[in-house]
Amino acid sequence: IAESKLNRLLYDFKERVKELTALHEATRIFMNDSLSEEQVLEKLVLVLPPAWQYPEITAVRISYNDLMYQTDGYKHTPWMLSEFFSLPNGKTCKIELAYLEQRPEEYQGPFFKEEIYLFESLVEQTKSFLIRKSADVYIERRNHELNQLLEAGRSLGQALTPNQIYSNIYHYLKEIMPCDMLIISSFDAATELITCEFLQTAEGAQDVSAFPPIPLEPP
Repeated sequence: IAESKLNRLLYDFKERVKELTALHEATRIFMNDSLSEEQVLEKLVLVLPPAWQYPEITAVRISYNDLMYQTDGYKHTPWMLSEFFSLPNGKTCKIELAYLEQRPEEYQGPFFKEEIYLFESLVEQTKSFLIRKSADVYIERRNHELNQLLEAGRSLGQALTPNQIYSNIYHYLKEIMPCDMLIISSFDAATELITCEFLQTAEGAQDVSAFPPIPLEPP
């Protein structure tokens, strides 16, 4: 009996080492700022299976918005752990872990209590990582837009003619949003006619001198 208990303790100890190793490896991946969201999730699905009691029949899938990352042979089974969460930016993520074959009952189905805790911890780490990554992307985009506005202000301050100002506006609009064409028109309240003053496309500024004025409300 003593030997049996010792063997069980040794077995449990090895299982806890596997779980701690997975947590350490996942943390190392999450902390690597050189990796994109996609690269992190690709690596994460490979980290999970070795930490479970039966890694040879453990499969993992992570669904992140329209993207999906999974280990070979993944499928829905009766023996699964699953968590779904939403991010502040509206994106969603679902993490699923499955045993592909039936195994003896433990704390929750065939899973140890510690494996449940491990799964929940990895889900929380993944959620925190994705929130941080989306915040970084937002801050980077806003900084880029502010830099563009600053540069546009400097450039507009140096422009001498209306057409130079309009051309500069077109170029800076293209940097922050889809913009194939910029049209600047004036309106004469007395005649109620709209006149095209400036037109620029990807080919450059166009000659609008031959453009006729257009009534505000065509007859």
